[in-house]
Amino acid sequence: EIINLKKKYRFKKKKKLLTTTNGKFLEVFKKNHAELLKKELIENKELKDPNSLVNLTIFSCNLDQIEINLIKQKIFELLNFDFVLFGCFEEQELIKLMNKKFNPLIRDFKNFFKLKLLTVDSIFKFNKVKSKNFRRYLDDLNIFQLTVFYKLSSLTKSVILSYFFINGKINKNTLY
Repeated sequence: EIINLKKKYRFKKKKKLLTTTNGKFLEVFKKNHAELLKKELIENKELKDPNSLVNLTIFSCNLDQIEINLIKQKIFELLNFDFVLFGCFEEQELIKLMNKKFNPLIRDFKNFFKLKLLTVDSIFKFNKVKSKNFRRYLDDLNIFQLTVFYKLSSLTKSVILSYFFINGKINKNTLY
């Protein structure tokens, strides 16, 4: 059963609120998320998949402030080595294709967050990103959005592409 508590949805089974293994309430902020989660919980769907809706939700609910800060730090580290910024290939056609596809995204990302990002042409070079605007963006994400952003960035090795995918600016084919 889904319990609506103003801006949160919690789950009840046999008159008891469901909690995570850390004792935190299993709760979400959107009704659609709550309904999808309830359906997966009832069907015991994909519980072995660490990236399933159920497991990502439980992961998010379990986060404390220290872990949230570590995730934000990790996202900055991923951005320093973002794969769309690397162009150290011999293959000129690949470099042209990457430049055509990714340079507009890199430019928009840099401009939006007022970042200094360099395209790297050697595995011995990398960016050291510092941005109050990007930090503020991460701070404004709720725990579920932050989790998805982090997981997607980790899977794709690109914070930049993950940002544009989450915001509906690129499709999954461009992302992968």
